[in-house]
Amino acid sequence: LGITEYFKSSFNLFDFTIVAVSLVTFVLRMVSVFASGIDPVVFRVFRVLRVFRLLIKAEGLKRMITTLLWSFSALSNILLILFLITFIFAVAGVSLFGLVKHGNFLNHHANFENFFNAFTTLVRMMTGESWNGIMYDAMVQPPECTAGENC
Repeated sequence: LGITEYFKSSFNLFDFTIVAVSLVTFVLRMVSVFASGIDPVVFRVFRVLRVFRLLIKAEGLKRMITTLLWSFSALSNILLILFLITFIFAVAGVSLFGLVKHGNFLNHHANFENFFNAFTTLVRMMTGESWNGIMYDAMVQPPECTAGENC
């Protein structure tokens, strides 16, 4: 193969790009440019893209990817419903728990003081991250709080 025939194939061009990015990452790491704050792990993600070359040869894998792409439309409907339910509960959370006193789990990162914090707290709780601790902190009763103020 000559250079022109090599670059006529889109997969050869794809491989060349991945190898070139890997070499640039290696050279920049040796020169220690990454000390400025750029993470070289970002460039390693490009190496994973080589797996997509297998789609040509593996019929079963191609069928699975096609099925996954077809299911995205139904998944988008489910995600929209989940977003709407979370939106409604975030508004209710701000209304009901906006003034609750902070505890061990209900803190400045996870609270219901404004809509954005309430929404992210609910997403955090949906993933199972300390949902029970946030629930117990939201159940505060007098004398641990001032009735009508932060209770």
